[in-house]
Amino acid sequence: MIINAWQLVQDKMFTEQLNKLIAEIVKLQQTQPESFKEHPKTKKLARIYKLMLEEIPADPAHAQWNQGNTLGEDFRFWKRAKFGPNHFRLFFRYDGSRQVIIYAWMNDEKTLRKDGDKNDPYAIFAKGLRNGDPPSDLNDLLKR
Repeated sequence: MIINAWQLVQDKMFTEQLNKLIAEIVKLQQTQPESFKEHPKTKKLARIYKLMLEEIPADPAHAQWNQGNTLGEDFRFWKRAKFGPNHFRLFFRYDGSRQVIIYAWMNDEKTLRKDGDKNDPYAIFAKGLRNGDPPSDLNDLLKR
């Protein structure tokens, strides 16, 4: 998909997480047809789509996406979007020369932001990066 001249790509981990959330919402729609639209998971999905399809492609280099050294100096090029009252994070990287944005990972209700906690989304994502999952090399990331 191309938006604002940016090719949008999802890493397999991100796609799995997104599909899981969508399946949960489909189940909610079946069990709570009158109220599923007001459920926090439905609102979370709507916010994710707004970030993915509008806000991030509008300017992936914007300072609001910078995460500083939270993942470590070696991973400063990774960006993140913060959203929701529960401290959700959506991690991505982009390459301006290739005009590509890759959505890599997002946390869930079990991995909310809490500095110093082993389940903190930054700690989990940084550990994955150090282990090569997802890879930080853009070519390797695009091959997945």
